[in-house]
Amino acid sequence: DVADDEHSAHIKLKLKKRFNSRFKLYFGAEHFKTKFDERYASEIVSPVNYGFTSNNSSLFVESDIIFSKTLAAKIGVRADNYEMSNEFKVAPRASLAYKTSKNGQLSLAFGSFYQNANSNALKFDQDIKSQSTNHYIMNYQFVNDGRLFRAELYRKNYDNLVKYDTNFESFDSTFENSGSGYAQGLDIFWRDNKSIKNVDYWLSYSYLDTERDYQNYPTQAQPSFANTHNFSAVAKYWIDDWKSQVGFSYTFASGRPYTNPNTDAFLGEMTKSYNSVSLNWAYLISPQKILYLSVNNALGFKN
Repeated sequence: DVADDEHSAHIKLKLKKRFNSRFKLYFGAEHFKTKFDERYASEIVSPVNYGFTSNNSSLFVESDIIFSKTLAAKIGVRADNYEMSNEFKVAPRASLAYKTSKNGQLSLAFGSFYQNANSNALKFDQDIKSQSTNHYIMNYQFVNDGRLFRAELYRKNYDNLVKYDTNFESFDSTFENSGSGYAQGLDIFWRDNKSIKNVDYWLSYSYLDTERDYQNYPTQAQPSFANTHNFSAVAKYWIDDWKSQVGFSYTFASGRPYTNPNTDAFLGEMTKSYNSVSLNWAYLISPQKILYLSVNNALGFKN
């Protein structure tokens, strides 16, 4: 019999000062408190109580700076004190936006972030340090008369990830912050509701290259929750005479890695791709009533 109790509180105060039309300052403080208790009992083991109490305090300051009609920046820094692991972390963050044309904008961003380990590990070992990541992002967006294009490149480096030497987090696990990893990729999005009368459609594609060495991984590998390629297409067509909107969507996802127990390779094989075509119809009975019908995976792909 295992019983968990978790109580959390979050207090935040944020103030802002506008000096002029070109400069704004935001600053404040926040505090996170978490108390986690777990009770374990069985027929052969006497009841055992364990858990942790976490107190994280932080100060932050952030500024909006408008250099001109085409150039603006957001610059900030955050200082966190992790009481349980006795850490003091400083995390700078900055972003820069440049208006390339009347309808286009290019932006760059960098940020450092820190985060506690999860309760599955902290309840057994309160000396675990915080995990960290650095984000680097470049984004371009174009908006014009019902058309939207967005593309984003990113790189994320992970450090101090929690590792353990058992099948899952347990009282006899040895925990350490020796894990690392990365994620990098490209996201593309296009939407258009002007080119074709009564039609609104959008396309999205993402490419992800990521590997991690964390948890009980024996080596750095692509996690089983991540896949490399994702694509979707959605279209909606409004028919005035029928007071109806008919819709279509197609979703594709490349395979995910898994460990085949019949081989020695860790996360060495891939599941097959996922495909789905869906159809839907919405009929406007009155301004307050809609009849909606949909068919998912209409072509019967065996995913």
